[in-house]
Amino acid sequence: DSEIDLNKLKGIKDFTWTIIKNKILDNYLMADVLSLLSPYGISQKRIKQLFNEEPNPYLLKEKLLNDPYIITEIDGIGFKTADSIALK
Repeated sequence: DSEIDLNKLKGIKDFTWTIIKNKILDNYLMADVLSLLSPYGISQKRIKQLFNEEPNPYLLKEKLLNDPYIITEIDGIGFKTADSIALK
């Protein structure tokens, strides 16, 4: 924050900068969730279904790490698939 002089940016003040910064952080966390699940063959489309259930990427990652079986909430992923992913 301290490196960006908002006075030099036309139309971007504290409120707008906060929104932009939060979107960047959310996208970074989404990428983190994608990299967590993609190696297990879970597509981006299916991962988006998880984001529909929990739109906060940080909370979603925490939930996945604490209980990987929540991926059964995705259409097409049953307990057996979730169990094999959890064991990995």
